[in-house]
Amino acid sequence: MDEDLVFSEYLQDSDIRVSISMFKGKYRVDIRKFWEDHGEMKPSPKGINMTIDEFDLLTEMIPSLQEKISTLK
Repeated sequence: MDEDLVFSEYLQDSDIRVSISMFKGKYRVDIRKFWEDHGEMKPSPKGINMTIDEFDLLTEMIPSLQEKISTLK
C-alpha cells in the first residue's frame, strides 16, 4: 500500500497506524494494526483502506458515533 506515502503516524500508545498513500493515482487512507517481528513493525490484515471520499463520510459520522458511545459507558 505504501506506493507513495504522504503521511504515517501511530496512535499514541497504540499499535494502530494511520497513513495516507497514493495508490494507482488516487489517495487512500489506511488504518491498520501492526505487530512486532524481531524489532520490525509489520502490518496485520486487521485494518481498513478507504478512499478520501469514504474517509470524509466516516468523519461526518464521528459526532453521531461519539454520542452513541457516550450512552454505552
